[in-house]
Amino acid sequence: QKEEGVSTRRKGEENRERRAKRNQEKNSKNVERKHARSPSFVFDHPMVQHARTSSYAMYQQSVDIARNTISELDLPASSWCGFFAAAMLAVTLGEVVKINNGQPAPYMDEVFHVRQAQHFCAGNWTVWDKKITTLPGLYLLNALIAHCAGAVTGKPNIHWCSLEKLRFVNIVMSVLIFMVMYTIFRKLSRRLKDDPGLGIQPIHRTCCMMNSLVLTCFPLLYFYNLLYYTDVGSVLFVLASYSCSIRNHHLKSALLGAISVLFRQTNIIWVGFTAGTVVIRDIENRGLLQQHDDFVSQMGIAVRVILRYLLQYLLLLLPYLLVLAGFGVFYCLQRWYCCR
Repeated sequence: QKEEGVSTRRKGEENRERRAKRNQEKNSKNVERKHARSPSFVFDHPMVQHARTSSYAMYQQSVDIARNTISELDLPASSWCGFFAAAMLAVTLGEVVKINNGQPAPYMDEVFHVRQAQHFCAGNWTVWDKKITTLPGLYLLNALIAHCAGAVTGKPNIHWCSLEKLRFVNIVMSVLIFMVMYTIFRKLSRRLKDDPGLGIQPIHRTCCMMNSLVLTCFPLLYFYNLLYYTDVGSVLFVLASYSCSIRNHHLKSALLGAISVLFRQTNIIWVGFTAGTVVIRDIENRGLLQQHDDFVSQMGIAVRVILRYLLQYLLLLLPYLLVLAGFGVFYCLQRWYCCR
């Protein structure tokens, strides 16, 4: 009987061990399935890691080749910037020719944008499509171009507002985006060079060009270059506003920011952002922010400096404040008109 009791206990322990092992294996499989469904698993996959590493290596290799070529030819940076801009214009023109052949009629929201631009080109300033939710900056720009081209060539203004010519204006603006991005990178690189205390190496001009080209060809932006949408002009004037602000041309920056709002109302956020960067750069130039301070400490220092020099900052930011106030008045008037 004692032997039978011992064997029974042993069998019970073995069964419990097997059940615990099965439960452990089941839990581990569930964890693996959950991990496989999670987004982080996709990025941690060896194939994805290999693709990321290979892409970065190819990018670095192309940058090194371009840098060596530029160094050997020893041409000024402006010449290379013009070369990249011309190359991008040629490639984009080829793409837009394909788009025009494959889609000769307005596509999706182009139906509203093209029709409204043609009304303005014809001088019908009181006609407005209620389905359009943006301000008329894009249409005013094309109407101005059409009036200038008509005055020079003698052709009617509406001739310069066909679908193909309206799309071409966006292509030109996309090339200007590349050039503005390059000026921003170069200015920031010079700042890093002039301030070695930041501990960041300045960016080589080749990298500035390549980064500008990569950002300009960003899919969420580049594909809108081929259509008559407000995205390209909106991005162009926002970047131009920021480019002027880092050169302390605040009146021009605020004016360009106001023009960007005419393309997209939400760009008023970027006007406020640009004004904020002006304040931050001024505080940094005063030497009051330390790189080793945490975010909360830096915010506290910034608030105290702003309150101490409040009048100076109000005068410095006056152009931006006028744009923000003007947009606030427009918003209130619009709400009053819609709710009356």
